[in-house]
Amino acid sequence: MLDYNMRFSDAQPLAAGDSTYIIDAGDGDLGKSGDQIALEVIVGKGTGAATSDLSVTLATGMAADGSDATPAMTFYIAKDKVNRGGVVYVSFLGIGLKRFHKLIYAGAAGATGATVTAGYAIHGGQTNMV
Repeated sequence: MLDYNMRFSDAQPLAAGDSTYIIDAGDGDLGKSGDQIALEVIVGKGTGAATSDLSVTLATGMAADGSDATPAMTFYIAKDKVNRGGVVYVSFLGIGLKRFHKLIYAGAAGATGATVTAGYAIHGGQTNMV
């Protein structure tokens, strides 16, 4: 389950660009908490079908407005998963993340009307996620 206060996007139209929100993770490194915190991406089905994969980049930095954010990890979601919708990606965080986090979306051309909801979730070490 996503933490409402730790969301990057909340039914944001799926289009190239930055997530609606920047998360302030505080002074600590979320990645040091082990596999308890995961990045979760959920796609709401649209009326059009994606003709390319969705690229999502987690970028972190020290500026509250995200202006100095640099990529920490990039992952790709296959177009058929985007077209199917639902929870399309879950990944536990690595270490070395900076204070402010945002997502950068690219691809998924043709996914007209699709939305994305993404954020951090507590998974408690669950290993049977997608």
